[in-house]
Amino acid sequence: MSKLISWDNVMDQSLKIPGMKINRFDYLSEAFSAYGDANLLIDKRPCDIYNQVVIEKIANDAITKHLRITSATSTMAGIPGGFAMFGTVPADLAQFYGHVLLLSQKLGYIYGWPDLLDENQKVTEGTRNML
Repeated sequence: MSKLISWDNVMDQSLKIPGMKINRFDYLSEAFSAYGDANLLIDKRPCDIYNQVVIEKIANDAITKHLRITSATSTMAGIPGGFAMFGTVPADLAQFYGHVLLLSQKLGYIYGWPDLLDENQKVTEGTRNML
């Protein structure tokens, strides 16, 4: 009998890929560096420091970035057409869900979620449920 594929299994395997886990402080420091001292974000949420306009701009920038990358990649994957679609469709779906996971982590951090990884940089049950 074949092994049942679930969203939790897919997400767990995806988050094991290098670059799929976003470090909260590193990301927030980079994203908010143009708006003041990002070192304050170690212990605080962005909404405690920055106004809603700045937070919305950072969130919209993250969404736009991932939307552009995903759209461009999907377009390139669809160009060959024909029998190549057997290989490009699974790859396109994988890159799409990869960007969904990355963006959901970023938006969570922007809107005040605590670090989604435990002290060993492992994915917790709470992270899995939130994502």
